[in-house]
Amino acid sequence: MFNSLSIIGRLTADPEQFISKNGIAFTKFSIAHNKDFSKNEETYFFDAVAWKSTAVFIMNHFKKGQLILISGKLAANTWTDKNGLKHNDTQIEVDSVYFYGTKQEEQN
Repeated sequence: MFNSLSIIGRLTADPEQFISKNGIAFTKFSIAHNKDFSKNEETYFFDAVAWKSTAVFIMNHFKKGQLILISGKLAANTWTDKNGLKHNDTQIEVDSVYFYGTKQEEQN
C-alpha cells in the first residue's frame, strides 16, 4: 500500500532535539494546518518526527510560528505505559522538509 503525504503548516513551538538509545539524533515538532471550509476556518494539528540530517536541519533553520512544508509518511504507534495501559498515537515521519513562504514573512 502507498503511504505518502505532504503538508504545509506553522510550527506550534520550537522543535525539540533528542538522541535515541542508539545515538541517533531526532527532532520532534508539531505543526498547525489551517483548512478553509467556506466561511469557517478549521485548524488541524499534526505531530511529526524527523531523523538524522533532516532533524539537524530542522533544528538549525526552523522555529515557532514559521511556515514549513513537510513530506513523509503517516505512522501509527502503540505502546504500554508503566501502569499497563495501552496508548495509541499517529505522527508524520518526515522524509524531507522545505521552506515555505516569502523572505519578508520570515523576517517579520
